[in-house]
Amino acid sequence: MRGTARRPFAEKGESFLGAHQLPTTKDTHVKADGSNKDNVQWFAGEAGKHLRFLPGVSNVLTRIGNSEGGFKGVLEGAATGYFNTVKGAAEGVIGGPHDGPGQSGLPPL
Repeated sequence: MRGTARRPFAEKGESFLGAHQLPTTKDTHVKADGSNKDNVQWFAGEAGKHLRFLPGVSNVLTRIGNSEGGFKGVLEGAATGYFNTVKGAAEGVIGGPHDGPGQSGLPPL
């Protein structure tokens, strides 16, 4: 394929093919829709997988890895990952004492 033929597929993935199917792959540079991740997305996604013990960092990096690509996509992915981390922490703090004695790990009041 020449550059002009590859571009629609790289941008749209499998939807560009219509009824045709792509073979499955375990290549981590390939998204589920068949389009390719750029190196920043790939690196961030892989780092996010390996840093699960740091939830905030992992969420941000994983979202960058799953983003649409480009500078705007990276920023949106990072913001979504950060928001989900803050939201999860807030739900844990707010929801903890209301679970009842013994449920939250805190002694009864």
